[in-house]
Amino acid sequence: MDGKLERYDIKRHTIFQNYIEVDLQPSVKTAQGFVDDADVFIGAGYETSGHALSTARFRILNNTHVYKISSQTSVLTGSDPTLIPFRKEFENISYLHATVKEAVRMAIGVSMRLPRVNHLSPIQCRQWEIPPYTIISMAQRDVLFYPSIFTDP
Repeated sequence: MDGKLERYDIKRHTIFQNYIEVDLQPSVKTAQGFVDDADVFIGAGYETSGHALSTARFRILNNTHVYKISSQTSVLTGSDPTLIPFRKEFENISYLHATVKEAVRMAIGVSMRLPRVNHLSPIQCRQWEIPPYTIISMAQRDVLFYPSIFTDP
């Protein structure tokens, strides 16, 4: 790697192109509506990413063992500490990769309950049987901190 960014010949289709192409009524598809929706998309992406980074920073600095290992492994990414490594190099460091994934899990993101419908079969929930096509929901926190899935949430 010579330090230059590699370019990939990939056609990119953005959510904003979808917004322009979607079949909406002209009264809804206005410049101000586009700007308002863009603000929401950008704000949501910025807020959730920022929260995940803050969570990672706190969790790493708050745990001496994790901090020590993370510091040692991040130094191993390249021979020249003045160069910023490519993302792929960081992803190949399993401990650092796991630390980032755990921070994203703990940051949660959307905190509201997400409704779902199971169209296939009944769901057994403790002593209750929930029939197909019944709307059910649970918060992401209920899943991401469930002890039988994550042994030490």
